[in-house]
Amino acid sequence: MELLKERIRREGKVLPGNIIKVDGFLKYIGSRTCLQLSSVRADELCRLIDECVSGALDSEVHRTAEMLRDREQENVKGAAALLRLSGD
Repeated sequence: MELLKERIRREGKVLPGNIIKVDGFLKYIGSRTCLQLSSVRADELCRLIDECVSGALDSEVHRTAEMLRDREQENVKGAAALLRLSGD
């Protein structure tokens, strides 16, 4: 949990309204289907659309979803531990 907090402090950007933007999340999960707006080019966008439509990314999407489910379980356990600590 402390590692996550430190990484958010280091890499996060505070936007108006105290919204924290963490670009590294997409890189962390290995997403190839999300691009930085400044790097979007027609040929790259067409290639990604073709991959998505063809089903070529299905196994990658399933692996990413499984990883996110695992991380969710870790987060639930961490939140439960924190809530118990704050309730003492």
